Amino acid sequence: MKELIELLSQYDPSYSNKIRGVSGEELAELEKWVGRPLPAQLKAFLRHLGRESGDWLSPRFRVRFEAIWQFYLEKERHQLSPRYIFIAASEQPPDRAYFCDCGLLAEVEDCQIVSARQGMALTWAGAFSFAFPSLKDMVFQEAFQSKRMAALPYRAFLRPVNRTADYGATETAAMILEDLEDLMPRLGFRRLPQTSAWNPLFERGDAALCAHHSLEPGEVRVVLAASDERERERLLKTIRDATLLL
Repeated sequence: MKELIELLSQYDPSYSNKIRGVSGEELAELEKWVGRPLPAQLKAFLRHLGRESGDWLSPRFRVRFEAIWQFYLEKERHQLSPRYIFIAASEQPPDRAYFCDCGLLAEVEDCQIVSARQGMALTWAGAFSFAFPSLKDMVFQEAFQSKRMAALPYRAFLRPVNRTADYGATETAAMILEDLEDLMPRLGFRRLPQTSAWNPLFERGDAALCAHHSLEPGEVRVVLAASDERERERLLKTIRDATLLL
C-alpha cells in the first residue's frame, strides 16, 4: 500500500502526516478472530492506514480497523464463513456491507471484493454480489476519484449504448474497456498502472477518466472530468465517436 500513499501524496503533499496504522500485534489478534490469515493487501492497508486513512474513502466503503474489530466481536451473530472477511459497511444508502472473498485458498495476496445487503443472512453464497476484482482496485479507484478527479470542476457520466443485435451486454462492456485502453493514450492520457483492466484510470494535466466494470451484465460506469468546459465537451465527443459509450 505504499504505492497508494505515494499516489495520495501527489495530490496532498501533507497526506503522510494524516494517516495512522495498527500494530502487528493487533493484526495478529484480528486474524485469530477472523479464523484465517488476512490477505496481504488488506493487512498492508490496515498496517499503514487502518486507524486513520484521511478523507478520501467515501462513506460507501470506509475501511477502518475499529469497525472490522467490532464486527468480529459479534461474529457469532453474523455466522460468517471464514471464506469471507468483513472490511466495511456503508455509512449511507444503499446499505451494503463489503467483504474480501478469499475463496478456498489458505493464504492470498489479494482477492475480489463482494458485497451483501446489511442485515441479510450471510450463511449462503447467494447473499453476496461482486463489487471489485481486488481490494487494490477498490482503494486506488476511490483515491483517484476523491482526490484527482474532485479537483476538476467539469464532469460527465457515460454509459454503454443500448444493446443491439450485434453485441450482447458482456461483449459491449469488454469492447468499451478495450477501446478506452487504446484511445486514451492517443489523447495524451497516462494509464495508472495500479489497477486491473476492469477499472482503468487515466489522467493528463487538464483531465482525468475513471471506468468501472462489474459482473452485472453491461454494467460499465465511466466518469470524465476536466478543468475546462469546452475541453470536456471535445473529449466527450471524441470518446462517444470512438467507443460504444454515450
